[in-house]
Amino acid sequence: MEAYLRSDKDSDSIKEDEHLIREIGIRMVPSFILNRQHLIIGAEDPTVLADAILGLIKR
Repeated sequence: MEAYLRSDKDSDSIKEDEHLIREIGIRMVPSFILNRQHLIIGAEDPTVLADAILGLIKR
């Protein structure tokens, strides 16, 4: 694991992910992307996340 973390293996993939994350507006953690359509940013009350998930299930 230490060797992997010191290497540049997967660095291109990580940079692509970072670009995408910033592009869709994520600036802090935790952030939750639901169904590739809904973004919940920050440490919300658990009911906010649960309601969003249930809303997607009902659709």
